[in-house]
Amino acid sequence: MIDFLQKDELDRLVSHAAMLSPKMGALCGLMGYAGLRISEALSLRIEEVYQNGTIVKSLQLGSHTGKKPRTRFIPVAPALANVLLAYLSKKPGRTDPDAYLFMGYKGMRLRPRTVQAQIHKIGMNLFNKRLHPHALRHTFATILNKQAPIRVVQEALGHASITSTQIYTHVTKQAVTEAVENAFKPQQDQPPPLKYPQGKE
Repeated sequence: MIDFLQKDELDRLVSHAAMLSPKMGALCGLMGYAGLRISEALSLRIEEVYQNGTIVKSLQLGSHTGKKPRTRFIPVAPALANVLLAYLSKKPGRTDPDAYLFMGYKGMRLRPRTVQAQIHKIGMNLFNKRLHPHALRHTFATILNKQAPIRVVQEALGHASITSTQIYTHVTKQAVTEAVENAFKPQQDQPPPLKYPQGKE
C-alpha cells in the first residue's frame, strides 16, 4: 500500500519544506498540489511555469503513455502558485526561459535521489514515517478523488488506462460508513414507526 497524506498534512509538509528551502517547497507543491511524477517535476523548464513575470494558470505536460503522445493540462492551484513564486523570486537565472526549473549546486539538473532523501527526512521529522515522492502524487489523487469523478482523476494524472488510476484511488471504512449513513438517514419529517397491537403483525 502506498502512503498518502491528509490535506492538512500535505499543507504542513509543503510549508515546512518551503521554510527549509524554497526549492523543496516548490518541488513538494508540484507533486502534492498538481500530481506530477518526480521525473516530470525535474524536467520542467522555467518557461513552462513562469511567463511574463507571473506563474502560469495551468501546466501543460506531454504524456507518452498509450499509442500516441498527448498533452495533459493541470490547473495551478493558488497554494502551488504561491510556493512556485516564492522559489522563483529568489532563483538566479529565472529570466532564462530555457533553463531547467530545478538545478543542483553544480549547474546540473537536480537528481531524483537528492529529492527522495530530502522528502524522506521531512517525513520523518514531521510525521515520523518514511515518505517517498510518489506518496505526494498519491496524496493528490486521493484528495482529488473526493471532489471529482475517477475519469477526472485519470486525466489529471495522465493515465492512459483507468485501471492504473484505480490503484491511486481507494475507499476507506470511514468513507463507506459516512456514505451509508448519509444515504439512509431518516428524514426529519418522517412519521414515527407504526405500532401494532400485541400478538399481530
